[in-house]
Amino acid sequence: MKVIDLSVTISSSPENTPEFLRIEVDYHSHADGAAQAESLLKVPANLFRNSEGWATETISRLGTHDSTHVDAPWHYNSTIDGEKAKTVDELPLEWFFNDGVKLDMTKKRDGDRVTVEDIDNELKRIDYNLKELDIVLIHTGRDVFYDQPDYIFKGCGVSPEATRWLYDKGVRVMGLGRTA
Repeated sequence: MKVIDLSVTISSSPENTPEFLRIEVDYHSHADGAAQAESLLKVPANLFRNSEGWATETISRLGTHDSTHVDAPWHYNSTIDGEKAKTVDELPLEWFFNDGVKLDMTKKRDGDRVTVEDIDNELKRIDYNLKELDIVLIHTGRDVFYDQPDYIFKGCGVSPEATRWLYDKGVRVMGLGRTA
């Protein structure tokens, strides 16, 4: 099995990123780590290689949609069919380690909906039949804008009907945006 990492690095947002999407990261140098070791643990810096302690980061601001993430059912509703909606830690891990299929939706404009017909046409074009627990990756082509403040406003979205259609086919995980 080939595993493809679709995650992105968490780093401070570019200037002009909308307030609700800002990520703030404070970076602490090796010298800071050595000073911390000396202060907290009474270990002199000269005992570390090159007198360098640990380099660390403090994430002081990070929202749900600010980086690579999974929207668990709990994100949308507290209950589903009368039962408590599952949080991400309650989802079966095997859902996230299955075959994936990349659907090219780069011709869609910003704000367009991906429909059942779009997905069906793309599956026919690539000659692929969905199977239960396939991971569907919608390639929007907008990953080139990732470091821009208005990134979240770029790309297309999957219609509710298409989402239900994929669910009925056994798909439990879908990715949208950056795909390898």
